[in-house]
Amino acid sequence: MFPVSDENPTHTYPVVNHLLIFANIVAFIAQFLFLQGAAGEVLERQLMVVPARFLNHFSLTEFGTILSSMFMHGGLSHLFGNLWYLYIFGDNVEDRVGHTNYLLFYLCCGILADLAHIISDPSSTIGSLGASGAISGVLGAYLVLYPGVKVNTWISWYFRPKLDAWVLIGFWFVLQVASSAFSDLSGGGTAWFAHIGGFVGGIILLKFVLKDNERRTGSPYSYANVEKLPLPPFIAAFLVLYGLAAIGFSAYQHHAFRFQLQNIAPAVQPPSKALPQQAPHPDYSAAPSKNKTAGKHSHKVKSAASKSVK
Repeated sequence: MFPVSDENPTHTYPVVNHLLIFANIVAFIAQFLFLQGAAGEVLERQLMVVPARFLNHFSLTEFGTILSSMFMHGGLSHLFGNLWYLYIFGDNVEDRVGHTNYLLFYLCCGILADLAHIISDPSSTIGSLGASGAISGVLGAYLVLYPGVKVNTWISWYFRPKLDAWVLIGFWFVLQVASSAFSDLSGGGTAWFAHIGGFVGGIILLKFVLKDNERRTGSPYSYANVEKLPLPPFIAAFLVLYGLAAIGFSAYQHHAFRFQLQNIAPAVQPPSKALPQQAPHPDYSAAPSKNKTAGKHSHKVKSAASKSVK
C-alpha cells in the first residue's frame, strides 16, 4: 500500500520540508563520494548511532551521531522511500505548525526515535542510519492533525483505492509493530523500534500542543482552521526530561549486558592497498556481514560492518 498523493492543499510553501529533502539527497551523495573504502567505512560508522558505543562513551560528540545519522541512508531505495513519505505528508504538518516549529519538531522526533532504538537493544554494536525515525514522527503528527483526509494509494495497476489518512497510517504502524515482534536484527536490517518511537513521540508532542492550544483558545482543534499551532515552551522541557529518562534507563539496561560486551573481541582494520597501515580502530568490525534482511528497507551491507536502517 503506497501513498501517491493526498487531497490536502497547503496555504504556505513548505520551504523547510523541501530543504530537508534536499539535505538528505546531498548527504547521500556525499556518502557515495567520500565514504568509500576501508577508511570511508570507518568514518561512516563514526557518524552512525551505535547503541553500545552511545552508552559506553556518551558525550556531546556521541549525541551528535543522532543528528548525523538522521541524514544518512543505506541505499537509493531507502532514500527514495523515506523522502517520498516526507514529501507527501510533511508539507501539511509544516503548513499547520509553521516553518521553524516544523524543523524543531522534525529534529525532536528523530531524537526520540533514536532513543527508542537505543532502549530496544542497548547492547547492540550495529550502527543505524536513516531519516525514517523523524519521518515517522511526521506521520504521527499528520494522523493527529488530518485523520480524515483522503490519501490516494497504489496497491496494483488495477487497484488504487482512496483511503482516509488514519487507515493508511494506522496500517503502516501496525506493520511496524508486527515487524518488530518477528524480526531479528542481530545482523542488521530495519530499526523498527526507531519507527515506533518516532511515531509515538510525534503523536505525544502534537497532543501536548493541541491541549495547550485548546486551553488558550477555549475551543477544540479543527484541521479546517489554518491558524498556526505554536510549540509551547514546556514541550522543550518535556523532551529534555524524556531524553534524560531514556538515557538513564538505557544505561541501567546496558549494565546487565556488560559481561557480554567485555567478551566482544576488539576489531581491527583490514589492510588496504590505497592506504598505509594504520592502528586498529575500535569501531571497525572485520567480521563478515550476515546480509540478513528484516524489512522493506533492509539492504545488503556493502561493507564489512553490519548496519540497521531506519
